[in-house]
Amino acid sequence: MTFKDTDIYIIVFRSVLHEEVQHSTVKRQFLADVDSASHIEANISGGLLKYWFGTPDNVHGQNLATCWWESKKHAQVGGGGNAHKLGMEAVKTWFKRWNVEEYMLEIRQSGNEYTLLKV
Repeated sequence: MTFKDTDIYIIVFRSVLHEEVQHSTVKRQFLADVDSASHIEANISGGLLKYWFGTPDNVHGQNLATCWWESKKHAQVGGGGNAHKLGMEAVKTWFKRWNVEEYMLEIRQSGNEYTLLKV
């Protein structure tokens, strides 16, 4: 089997919940539902390689989520659906802090070399 050179576009979402959200079972469940609906929508849109969303920790409310896409274009389509837009609009004030990072993972030489670039 031959491994061709591959580029993977990665979105990283780091967040910290406000304390009142962190300790609310109802709000935490709503966040999980938003993540789940966004995941389904991203799968349907095409180009999603892996979507991992964690559970905010119970001490500090920190969380990390990542989406691995075939391309930036796929990510734009997958993240532009109603479930994602409406869900994020509903919860955007629930975060004490959040940050979105973009990376490009370049895999070369039959998988023997890679470079991770911040975009």
